[in-house]
Amino acid sequence: MSELIVTHKYNRNVRHSVHTRIADIVIEMANTLMDYWPCGEDYPMRFGVNSNASGYSTGGGSNYVVNISDHWATAKKLTEYASIAKKPVIGSISGDNETVLKAICAHEVAHWWHHSRLREEFGARWGRHVSRKRGSVDAPHGSRWQAIYHDLRYMFVNPETRGSNPWHQDIGYESDDLLITDWLESKSILTVLP
Repeated sequence: MSELIVTHKYNRNVRHSVHTRIADIVIEMANTLMDYWPCGEDYPMRFGVNSNASGYSTGGGSNYVVNISDHWATAKKLTEYASIAKKPVIGSISGDNETVLKAICAHEVAHWWHHSRLREEFGARWGRHVSRKRGSVDAPHGSRWQAIYHDLRYMFVNPETRGSNPWHQDIGYESDDLLITDWLESKSILTVLP
């Protein structure tokens, strides 16, 4: 079992209860990825909650950060990027504030995990090796990130599948879908999630 090493950054403008609620969600998702993916390495995380009223949140990058806006603690809708907004599992989502908060956490944790894996694969200067062009498998919202996000949404967010584990073959994917473990077995992505 892996151990997530988290550095918390407390923002004095964010209520402690909100910070703790968001931290619990993010840490559970990150630990799940570390426990189920046989990557051989635990990744650090610099976690914070900001008080940006527009909802600006970040994940990944060169410094292992996941920073969620407290705006999402009360939001009722998450509008995803146009490239994924209409996808059935990872698209835009409306609902109670807990569902929407978990969706933005899953989005940013997926970036953190994706960038951590790229760092492991290519080294400290991984950004120079990865194509950020739209359509690239390793682009910020490319098919590898989408596979990670898909599984987090499936397990933690989407009401119809919440609590299910897509990594067990008797639950989850159709034969033509991309399993998250495909990334470990092959550098090429042959299929893209719906």
